[in-house]
Amino acid sequence: DSTPEQVANDTRVYVSTGDGSAWTAPYGLGEYFTANMMPTATVSPTGKYAVVWKAGRFVPDGGDDDPTAGHIDGNLLFSYNDGSGWSDNVQTMMTINGRRQLADYSMAMADDVPMVVGTVIDSLADGTMRSRLTALTLSDERLPLEMPSDIVGTQPQVVALGSGYYVGVLTAASNGQAPVPFVEAARQ
Repeated sequence: DSTPEQVANDTRVYVSTGDGSAWTAPYGLGEYFTANMMPTATVSPTGKYAVVWKAGRFVPDGGDDDPTAGHIDGNLLFSYNDGSGWSDNVQTMMTINGRRQLADYSMAMADDVPMVVGTVIDSLADGTMRSRLTALTLSDERLPLEMPSDIVGTQPQVVALGSGYYVGVLTAASNGQAPVPFVEAARQ
C-alpha cells in the first residue's frame, strides 16, 4: 500500500487544448516522482495558453490525524503555449517551502504576459505568520517578478481587461462583513 505522501510525490500535471470539436492528446508538464499540484490555466486574448502549478516534494504536516495535510517544498512553476506547442522551458515563478507557502491563487494573461495573484503566507522568525496578497508576473526580460501588497485577503481572482489586470479578493472587516475590494494590478 502507498502512503498519501508517496502518492502525492508521484503526480503530474497534464494539459490539453480543444477547438470545440476535438481535444489534443494530453501533454505532461513537470517531472515524475515529484508532487505536481493545484494547476491553474488561462488563455490570453491573442489565443496563447498558460498554466501554473506547485511542484516539489510533498511534506506531510497533519501527523496521524490527517495524513493528506501538508505543504510543498519546491516552486510555483509556469509553462506557456504560443499556439505551436507547450514550452519545454518551464519557469519558476516563486520558491515555496515550510516557511513560505502560496495558498489560493488565480491567473490571467494580457499581452501574452501572465499575472498570478495569490495569498502568500510567510512564517516569521518570531513564530508568527504573515499573510498578504502578492502578484507574480514576468518582467520584460521574462524573469520572475514578485509584487507583494499590504492587503490581507483570501480567494483572489484576477482578470485581464485590455492590457491591464483587475483583482478581487475577500477581506474581513471589523463588522464581520466580507467586502470584496477590486484593485488594479500593473507590471512594474
